[in-house]
Amino acid sequence: MLLSDVGFNVEFVKPFDLGVVRAEHPSETTEQIKVLSHRNTVVDILKKSTSSGWTYIFEDDISPHAGVTLSTILALEVSSDLGFYLGVCVPHEVDAVIPPPACTGDRCCGRCAHAVALSREGRDEFLRYFDEVTHENYFDVIFEAFCANKGGGFKVYGWEMGYGNVEGHRGGFYQDRQQFETGIGG
Repeated sequence: MLLSDVGFNVEFVKPFDLGVVRAEHPSETTEQIKVLSHRNTVVDILKKSTSSGWTYIFEDDISPHAGVTLSTILALEVSSDLGFYLGVCVPHEVDAVIPPPACTGDRCCGRCAHAVALSREGRDEFLRYFDEVTHENYFDVIFEAFCANKGGGFKVYGWEMGYGNVEGHRGGFYQDRQQFETGIGG
């Protein structure tokens, strides 16, 4: 199933050119150049968004669980001020912002932010926050810290839908490693 099958109008955004990123960061490894390209692409999408409403960002390696509907996603906008996850990695590390027992569908800050939604206010606040933490290369780590900084957790759409094919990934959309190969680290 594609995002358009769920009801989204999809615009594919080409990632930052790795050669350009390499020229700006010549001492970084190839893996870090890919990570920076991803981070810069997501931030560029948010900066260019002219929507007065919500902005949805999906990575290109996700699949929706059966039962995902646009109407149930849009209903979550009403009860979310700044943003919510549509797919997230549940924290399991010792240094997690919100330890695993406290991470639920109603309150979670996690990594692998492969599907997120931000309101106009959330988008603006995230971009201000991003400008303060440019030392971090990973978008999902920055987003996790932003989430924790904004009240300790965002809702997760489709939490009850489970893990997909990678344990620890929760939400209506999951990183689909069976259908899509990773471009980072490979």
